[in-house]
Amino acid sequence: MKIFVTSDIHGNSVVIEKIHSFAAQRPDIEYILLCGDITSDYRAFDYEWIQAEQDKEYFDIVTRFKAIGKKVVSIRGNHDTFDLEEDEETYLINNKYPELSNFIGIEYINFHMYGTTRELSEEGIERKLLQLNINKQTILISHIPPYNCLNNNKSGPYKGSVALRNIIKEIQPKMLFFGHVHEGFGVKKLYKTLVFNVACDKNIARGWIVDTSTKKYEKIVLS
Repeated sequence: MKIFVTSDIHGNSVVIEKIHSFAAQRPDIEYILLCGDITSDYRAFDYEWIQAEQDKEYFDIVTRFKAIGKKVVSIRGNHDTFDLEEDEETYLINNKYPELSNFIGIEYINFHMYGTTRELSEEGIERKLLQLNINKQTILISHIPPYNCLNNNKSGPYKGSVALRNIIKEIQPKMLFFGHVHEGFGVKKLYKTLVFNVACDKNIARGWIVDTSTKKYEKIVLS
């Protein structure tokens, strides 16, 4: 199964159009997987207003990608406040697709943003991760990176999550996808886990096409 994995679209219509046009020409891509920060960053203080705007925006984006015959799954990032119901098929936390049974979405972040229940200490993230059925065949989907991994940015490295890195070290799952640090786009091995930073940056649409069976991958940069 081939998936196109990307992150940090931030509601950018230029990036959305580039991904839409590209994916429409790739019939081999079955899924588009979005690793958070999908909708626009609103500089407002009314949480309910932001949430309502992002709700509409999220479903507009997903509908566009579905219209070209792609299945879409996602997790939320630190800028995303939209509310996804338990029966929403695009929400990876619900995991409605049997072929994604080894995919596990992680939405926890280790810093304060809006005061949501997804914002936890490292100890809190560790407790949550230990409750998940993570094994060597698991494909993890996070927004934030593991500690000290593909995390350098212009203002200095954002360290990432120690708890997430520890889980990878202990269990060594099959793959990990994340974003958040735009400048960290890349791929590497972390212990025995293949890890990808899939973040877009400004008007540059980026991501990776990955064959989840063979672990072969293709770098995609649409500048």
